[in-house]
Amino acid sequence: MQQRDLFGNTIEEVKTVITFPWSHSRIGSLNSCPRKYFYQYYASKKRSAKNILGKDRIVFLSHLATKHLIIGTIIHDAIDNYFKRYKSGVNYDLSMILNWAFEKLEAVYVLTEKARNNSTIQFVNGDKIFKELYYRIVDPEKFKAEVKEKIETNLINFYEAEEFKEFRRGGKLKSSDLEKWLIFKLMGYASIKGKMDLGYETSTGDYYVVDWKTGGVENEDTSLQLLMYAIWGIETGAIDSNRVKLFKAYLQENKVEPLEFSDEHILRAKMRVIQDTQTIEKLHKYGIEGVENAFSKIDFPNKICPQCPFEELCHKTIANGNKY
Repeated sequence: MQQRDLFGNTIEEVKTVITFPWSHSRIGSLNSCPRKYFYQYYASKKRSAKNILGKDRIVFLSHLATKHLIIGTIIHDAIDNYFKRYKSGVNYDLSMILNWAFEKLEAVYVLTEKARNNSTIQFVNGDKIFKELYYRIVDPEKFKAEVKEKIETNLINFYEAEEFKEFRRGGKLKSSDLEKWLIFKLMGYASIKGKMDLGYETSTGDYYVVDWKTGGVENEDTSLQLLMYAIWGIETGAIDSNRVKLFKAYLQENKVEPLEFSDEHILRAKMRVIQDTQTIEKLHKYGIEGVENAFSKIDFPNKICPQCPFEELCHKTIANGNKY
């Protein structure tokens, strides 16, 4: 396959070993807190940082997640299941969608309680448990009511809101792409990995990419994540970038926000990914070897610390194993 430089010119493919693919979540973790990045991508993995002290505990903590992450995962999975069921000939109604989601939620609650009572529990398939309930920093009943309401609101809006009617239609198409992993190379150097929530071709020949958002309208810029899908079309030749239309679909607020982009936006995104890749490549050897001090902690207290599954390792705000 021919490669292109940042300005679209054809170049010979660069022969280089890519240690791992760039992803929005990976670079986001590094930018938010280098120490969290180390724990998440090295210390909690079997094949790296093998001799680090407390490795078993780090592996265990990697399965903790806040309600926002777990809620988002359940809602995304419920929507994906709804479309896949439709394609297989089963048309879920709203009650069926909600029941499916609540069953998944209950399974997380059960696993969370098991983990509280048994720190040697064996997790499988990327299991996650509620950090808030594990440490009992919330009232369980009030917490569960809030989580259920949030999931219910998002899925009702997905199923009923006029704002998402076109996306519901597109997701039901036999040719639609659902939760599709996109892995490709940028200029033959940086390997890119991302999961597209929904993609489909419209009757006018455009290719819609929809990113489901389960929180409020975001303050932070997530445009780079969406731009990767346009770059995917350019780099692989799969879809002409002029045909790609990007959308953020805010389920909580019944709002659709299109992301307009130009050649300049694409150029900046490519440069950003190249720079990010160079940074994580330089840090890689320290992560593999378990050089924890190469990854600095952020100052405490900080608003992102309560969102981090490894909070107890950095800041002793959590004592006695599972109590604040």
